[in-house]
Amino acid sequence: MAAGFAKRRRGAELRAWVVLLAATGAVAAGPAARADGSSLGRIVDAVVRHGPTTQLPPHLSMVLGLSSVEHAVPMKQAELRDGTKIHTFMVGAADHADLVLLDYDEASGITEAYRLAPSGTLRKAVSYSAGATANEQPAAKARAGLSRELKFWTDWQARPAGMR
Repeated sequence: MAAGFAKRRRGAELRAWVVLLAATGAVAAGPAARADGSSLGRIVDAVVRHGPTTQLPPHLSMVLGLSSVEHAVPMKQAELRDGTKIHTFMVGAADHADLVLLDYDEASGITEAYRLAPSGTLRKAVSYSAGATANEQPAAKARAGLSRELKFWTDWQARPAGMR
């Protein structure tokens, strides 16, 4: 499951990166931003409007609580590479309140997945390696990881358009 997902993510990386580059610049200054005007809201809007559609794998969808049975959930996504890490921001294609952030470390092969509320509040977090069972993360560790991931995305979104 995870190996195939990682290959699809790497294959779509450049396309999603370019889409998010264009989208966030347009959304940050335009009327499409959410009413709350938050950085997270602007990123969500950019991903919904311009991100390619993909699917959250069946097992991960169930483990994170997006589905009660193992089936893929359609998502809109953006991905950015930062060294050996691939950061993925996913928004439910049908329900934009379904937010998932993935942090894949190519060096270790470990993925940390965070499901969050539209406010940025952590709902659930798991960590897994390709072919291994996903392990739920303790709240304190998960919140620290989620904080780093949210900072990555909001810092990136806050950069001037020419520096993204």
